[in-house]
Amino acid sequence: MNEELLNIETIREYIAKRKIDWTKHCLNRLNQRNILISDVKTAINDGKIIEYYYDDYPQVA
Repeated sequence: MNEELLNIETIREYIAKRKIDWTKHCLNRLNQRNILISDVKTAINDGKIIEYYYDDYPQVA
């Protein structure tokens, strides 16, 4: 597993540098759930990780 993908500081840097690509699917789901992109960014920038799930990984489509 690539630990860099799980590094919250790297994700925060990508958000600050606008290096995040929001997929159409992601934007649709946010819209369905009435979640703003600014809320996602705030949660990532101001939040903290309370638990890691090391055995959890994205499923290949």
